Amino acid sequence: MRDLMPAHLKAAATPAVAAPAAPAHVPRLVDNAFSVSNRLIISADVEVLLENGPIKLEAPLAGVPLEGQWKVAVEYEGAGQSLTARIEHGAVPVGAFGSQVSVFIRIGWLDGGKVVNLKGSTVPSGPAPAPKPASPHSASTGWAITASSARLSEHPKERSSSHRRPITYRISVELNRDEATQRIPERLLAFSQDLDLLANPHDVRFVFSETDDELWARSDILARSSPYFAKILASESAEVVTVPSKRARTSKGKSPATAVDEDDADVEDSDDETDEIYFKEHPAMKQEPEDSPSPYKEIKICKTAFTTYRAVLAYLRTGHIAFAPLSSSFSSAAAPDSPSRRQLIEDAAARNGNHPYLVSPRSAFRLAHRLELDDLKTLCLSSMRENLTPDIAPHELFSDVSVAHASWRNTIVDFVVKHWIKVCATDAWKEVQEKVDADEIPGAAPIMMRLLLAKDGAMRRSKAESV
Repeated sequence: MRDLMPAHLKAAATPAVAAPAAPAHVPRLVDNAFSVSNRLIISADVEVLLENGPIKLEAPLAGVPLEGQWKVAVEYEGAGQSLTARIEHGAVPVGAFGSQVSVFIRIGWLDGGKVVNLKGSTVPSGPAPAPKPASPHSASTGWAITASSARLSEHPKERSSSHRRPITYRISVELNRDEATQRIPERLLAFSQDLDLLANPHDVRFVFSETDDELWARSDILARSSPYFAKILASESAEVVTVPSKRARTSKGKSPATAVDEDDADVEDSDDETDEIYFKEHPAMKQEPEDSPSPYKEIKICKTAFTTYRAVLAYLRTGHIAFAPLSSSFSSAAAPDSPSRRQLIEDAAARNGNHPYLVSPRSAFRLAHRLELDDLKTLCLSSMRENLTPDIAPHELFSDVSVAHASWRNTIVDFVVKHWIKVCATDAWKEVQEKVDADEIPGAAPIMMRLLLAKDGAMRRSKAESV
């Protein structure tokens, strides 16, 4: 007998086959990032589906520029419960990240490209990591924050039992170092003292043609810390070349890499004297050192002082830099028994054998500008501002750094305007005024114009306030 049942009725009469159940959502780390400066932010984006609870996730955070075993952890017990997130660094000593650090931890969810904050918590300034309350000699292992079930329920769900979507939460920790103290644990400075002289485990070599010496660094730290290094290390530019691990070292002035500071060739480096002091105690290597165990990139440094570069590279690793007095603060009229700048640098080196040598804030500022290190530029400006006097200001106002950099120049202009009568009464002002009149200072005219405008503006404000 023919089957006369229409096909559409036959299909309706056939029992439906149940669709396979959707696999349970597995929480995962979506992304993590950090910024490097005196304000360090470490963040982790974690994707979770809360209906799955309970949830427990731990995932490593790679590349954080601080010691420790970094990871993010998320725990959620289930419906109606709070969600706890932690960013952990593991076992490191008390104060390993600095002795005066304020910490802010927050949690929020990602809504498109924006973060909707759920909760934030501040840890007052102190050692980071902080000591455990019950055991002051051992450190805490990280920071935690909890979002209540009420806050979690505020998320626009758009979900039902048949339509679930995981949520991406962002957990971040912000560490702010106290710029005024810059105190770094002694053992970190000791660790960093000779490491930059060794090829292993580094992959970037800085060749100093003037001193016949070298410094080594890790490309990942350089790229994270400096936008300038990030660009040239990622490119095939002439400034950086990749060389094989067994390539013979280049002799003085023969590096194949183009110098990154050739345009500074006619600029006086205030740390040339510091180089002289350093190499008197640490003669440049005369023999060929061992080959690097792996390929590396090479950068040639022609003019910037060795001690300036070494101090700045140490700053990128530790956040610490110590400044020498401005050379303009030592005049020929000083008392015979007053210590010279050279003596002060030598004494500091003798007292702090594990620290980088003191460097000029002027030289460090110039290098920080090249490497696009805004935080370091701020520290250099702060050091210079604290040391300005009416006798020093005239020479600093017309220095090559002042001519080239507005922020340095404006800081000094503000000081001169504020102390105008005292500055004009100094021999230093009379000396530079004679040089300006004789057109012996390149770039002096725009500085004088900026100074006159600032002085006029100050007088106008004073008159307006007195009315």
